[in-house]
This record gives sequence, structure tokens and C-alpha cells, in this order.
Amino acid sequence: MAEVDFRPETLKTRFWELNVQRDALLAESAPLRAELEAVATEMREKEETIRRKIKAIEEPLYNIDMERGMLARALGGKTGENPNSGQTPAVGLPAEEPVQPGVTQEVKPEPTPQPEPPVEPQQ
Repeated sequence: MAEVDFRPETLKTRFWELNVQRDALLAESAPLRAELEAVATEMREKEETIRRKIKAIEEPLYNIDMERGMLARALGGKTGENPNSGQTPAVGLPAEEPVQPGVTQEVKPEPTPQPEPPVEPQQ
């Protein structure tokens, strides 16, 4: 095994050799980094444009949701059947199960399991 030279002059020489290698690698990757930054900037601009459009479209949602909440509380949560259930749901929302007029579906709670009585030991 070769002996390692720890003299300051040798260490300084190796430091500057590594610096040259590092600079060469960074020079090679610089154009790709610039390209990546340009793509990222373009995407951020597109994202911001889309976010502004969404915000403008959905601006009335706050008032709608507040009024819906107030109405639901006033009705004690019993908002009834959706009169528009036969229409196509909004894009991205799950379709509702078909509702037959006059038929209500009751949800029954699961029975609470009762503990078994203790078994007396046999003698």
C-alpha cells in the first residue's frame, strides 16, 4: 500500500487539482441548469396564470358555502332530496346514486355488542 503524503505542499496541490475538476464539471452542467431554470420559470408563470383563473371562477364559492351552511343548520341537517338528482353532476364530482321518488333510505345503526356473562368455574 502506498504511503499517503500529508505534507502541506502536497495537500495544497491536491486541493487545487480537485478545484479544477469541480470547475470543469460545473461548466459542463451550467447549460443544463440554465435550461432547467428557464423551464421552471415558464411553469411557475403558467401555474400562476391558472391559479388566478381558478380563483376568479371560484370567488363566489365562499358566499355560496356560507349560505348553504346557514340553511343546513336552519333545517337541522335535513336538507331533503336533491331536486336536480336526475341531471348530470358537475365535472369531477362523483355521480349520485339514482333516487326513486317517494323512497327514503333509512340508515340503521349497528347493534352494540353485549358482553357475555362470566362463566362460573366447575368444581
